[in-house]
Amino acid sequence: MTHPKGATDVEWYFPGDGIDDEETEEETFFREIHEELGLKKEDFISYKNTCITYRYNWPEELIKKHEAQGKYIGVVGQEKKFFLGVIKSDTKIDLTITNELDGAKWFSWDELFKIIPFENIKEVLRNNETLFRK
Repeated sequence: MTHPKGATDVEWYFPGDGIDDEETEEETFFREIHEELGLKKEDFISYKNTCITYRYNWPEELIKKHEAQGKYIGVVGQEKKFFLGVIKSDTKIDLTITNELDGAKWFSWDELFKIIPFENIKEVLRNNETLFRK
């Protein structure tokens, strides 16, 4: 999970962001994982597109925060798609690549539900627990 600069201690997010023009979902996965965590395709033993997609609206306070920063004007939420990956045990996370994060951390399944701020993401995880625990 990633911790954006300026977020509260209990706000952690899955890495990722938007798809660039003419970019495939897989290309987006590897670009985002590299931009946020410094990981490369060769750091993965395996990965797969889970085909789990969900849409959600941001809380009103987040929309106002973005608007005050001049970001995402008129955007009220996102659509996310999960990829799962297994990385090599000696792989190091490199946060020096981005200036947007101040932390990254692995969490247990139970801990996830304490640090993910959005109920709809928690619901997606619960509904797909078997897949995520493999």
